[in-house]
Amino acid sequence: MMLSFFNNNKNSITLIFFSLFFILGFNIYDDYGISIDEDNTRLNGLVSLKYIFSIFEIEPSNYFKNIPDINEWSESGIGFIFDLPTAFLEYFLNIEDSRNYYLMRHWVNFIFFFIGVWYFYLVIKLRFNSKYFALLGALFLIMTPRIFADSFYNNKDIIFLSLIIITTYYAIKLIEKNNLLYSFLFSFTAALSIGIRVIGVVLPLILIFVFIINILRNEKSRYKIIKVFLSFLIFLPFLIIMFYPFLWENPIQNFFLIFNKLKNFDINIYNFFLGKYISAENIPWYYSIVWIFISTPIFYTIFFLFGFYMILKRLIKRLFKIEKNNSYNDLWRGPKELQDIIHLLIIFIPIFAIIIFDSTLYNGWRHLYFIYPSLIFISLFGLNIIRIKYFKKVKILFLALVLLIMSPTMMWMIKNHPHQYVYFNTFLNGKYDKYFEMDYWGVSNYNSLIYISSNTKKKITVSNFGNSDLNLSKSLLPKNLRKKIIISGTFDNSDFIINNFTFWKGRNLKKEKLLNKNFEKYYEIKVDDVSINVIYKKRNG
Repeated sequence: MMLSFFNNNKNSITLIFFSLFFILGFNIYDDYGISIDEDNTRLNGLVSLKYIFSIFEIEPSNYFKNIPDINEWSESGIGFIFDLPTAFLEYFLNIEDSRNYYLMRHWVNFIFFFIGVWYFYLVIKLRFNSKYFALLGALFLIMTPRIFADSFYNNKDIIFLSLIIITTYYAIKLIEKNNLLYSFLFSFTAALSIGIRVIGVVLPLILIFVFIINILRNEKSRYKIIKVFLSFLIFLPFLIIMFYPFLWENPIQNFFLIFNKLKNFDINIYNFFLGKYISAENIPWYYSIVWIFISTPIFYTIFFLFGFYMILKRLIKRLFKIEKNNSYNDLWRGPKELQDIIHLLIIFIPIFAIIIFDSTLYNGWRHLYFIYPSLIFISLFGLNIIRIKYFKKVKILFLALVLLIMSPTMMWMIKNHPHQYVYFNTFLNGKYDKYFEMDYWGVSNYNSLIYISSNTKKKITVSNFGNSDLNLSKSLLPKNLRKKIIISGTFDNSDFIINNFTFWKGRNLKKEKLLNKNFEKYYEIKVDDVSINVIYKKRNG
């Protein structure tokens, strides 16, 4: 009876699901603090907006008085897809208060993720031909604690993740329909992705591989495939230039300037990894793999490993058949099997590239968040095999069991709101602070400043023990609380000290000894009984 209701009301349930998700985001987006890069990315957008005004000879207002020119800006040409539109909104709406323009950015950030989740629903529906399974996939993505929290303030990795999902959807549609419309839509979203991170080229490269195979295996429709293939090769570079304002005046020269900046991007930061401080420029090859494993809900990983095994087993059999038959016709059978291969390539090409090129990584595995939807896709593949084999006639029991398995993660997210960004699975048994970084972006500093300023009537001086920017966290406070806080760079004249346990150069034991001598613990934010942020108050006398 319940299953019959579900089958008869699939569209209504989908609408209710996404409406509730949207309402949830609207009600909690201002609960989260501010991440350490947000002032810099905001400035990125304003620099680009000023540059565009100069191109069209629009007289910039006093709004840009302290904004550097694009040629003087160290990050010129890097990642404007989110920064530029939000800078325009800030300018157009004349948002002057720092809290308001950062909250506006947080809301736009969530909207991007919301759209990404919708497209992920479409991707799953295309593969498994099931609306309820697609909803389950969307729920998997939402119920990933770190991804969910970052969806409100991470305007690089979450925006990139969302665009990769959208681009993947149009890649699949382009392969299926093989027409100019989807060629343009794929190129459009791929160009947007590359505008966030250059690694966005992974999907165009995969598509080139697929097109070449399709040209070799389809004699009858070869001309049509080649025509669409060439259109994509024309659309993509044109759109990349269009979405990079810095490329407009001199595309080739400025592209190499951007490339050299990225190639020579050095950052003297140490990661706290497996209980040791190691340079971000000299991380072990398994750094990202370990981070993915310990910060993803365990049941996703189990289903992924099973799904990966089943796809790999099938693929190996097909490869042997190709060798015997000297034919490409059996590499994949139909668009569904091809989708599985595409998602495997999205996962493993970037991981192998990072290992081979010894890339600089820091702040956990956030630079690889964009492969996570494909990880979930493979998890769902494994879960679907289990469903078909054991629950084909009892779908409602299957759904109930999956929701039951997900419920601990769901309850954890509710209990630890808004600090889901320090989620670790149970393998670490509540001792993750001994082995890994916690609040590496200083998001919890905002909550500590809220607590201090709400519990005092006078002006107070606050300093930071770690490396986070307290002035940035202060800028998100309401005006009445902001006025109470003075940020200091030294312990001597501080009434309070905030520690979010982020040490880019490793722990300063001398400074820590001074802290323990002159200050006492006043308040702490805990997750799983582990302190992620501690406020110290100056001792009397």
